[in-house]
Amino acid sequence: MSKDEFIDWMLYIMDRSPAPDSGERTYDYLKEHTARLLDHEPEERGVALEALRSWLAIRRAPESMVAAMLAADLKLIELREDLHRLLEDIEAGRSNFNPRMKAYYAERAHNYLTALYNIPPE
Repeated sequence: MSKDEFIDWMLYIMDRSPAPDSGERTYDYLKEHTARLLDHEPEERGVALEALRSWLAIRRAPESMVAAMLAADLKLIELREDLHRLLEDIEAGRSNFNPRMKAYYAERAHNYLTALYNIPPE
């Protein structure tokens, strides 16, 4: 699967959420499917990282926040630096997030980044 195919797959999963009007339930549905895919097809991890990096680089909601949440929830420590840059850009106003929501998005990005550093060794 290519990066673009992975992104299309994520959008496909999100479009088929059992609760399309609920962002939280749609995210949970995506997280469940992504975790299952990465468990059953670990060779797709690199493509998943590439796709999530591209969403983080967009610097807008919902894509960047979904990517950040997936990174934290799925313990994708390879994305730590990407989340650092996202947080820095949000705090510096170099993002496409609503400027009035800067503190909200910065706090969320900080929490996801913290989660990536609080992963116990296996």
